[in-house]
Amino acid sequence: MNISKRKLPLWSEVQAVFGLLVFAVFSWSIRGFLYKLSAFLLYHNLGDIFGIFSYMMGIALLESAIIMLVLLSLAVILPKEWFRTRFGYKASLLTLVAGSTMIYLQSILTFRLPSVRTLILLLAIPLAVWIVLLFLVTKVKSFRVVLDFVLDRVSVFLYLYVPLGIIGLVVVAFRNLF
Repeated sequence: MNISKRKLPLWSEVQAVFGLLVFAVFSWSIRGFLYKLSAFLLYHNLGDIFGIFSYMMGIALLESAIIMLVLLSLAVILPKEWFRTRFGYKASLLTLVAGSTMIYLQSILTFRLPSVRTLILLLAIPLAVWIVLLFLVTKVKSFRVVLDFVLDRVSVFLYLYVPLGIIGLVVVAFRNLF
């Protein structure tokens, strides 16, 4: 128990970051489901559509958990000052910047394959943005207050999306076993 307290970030910070992750991943999955719902209604019955939605929610929960495990691994592996201190701020900003970057890269890679120089630039800019945001968090109190407010409000989605993901995993398991 003593080792976990020394190596892991505070539980409240982990919960806030997981709330942000769950909100982002589940909202993106639900958006994708609703975008394709009209096509699903043409070709599938309601049971199949419920199965598709269950798969999406189960995968969203697993994806959120894997990302959280990666962030916690970084907090354990890296020196304390790099990532574990103020974990909530650093991990949430990393999540927001990385998620925005992935959405942008997904839209670019859909149409054409960019050059290596362009890809390096597209990865260096988010890194610079993350560093600037970290600087703002450490130096500007009002920025920390706003980020705390957002993290506190988004953590409410844990109570909605995590049970939805668990139900999705149960439905997927039931459909594959029986």
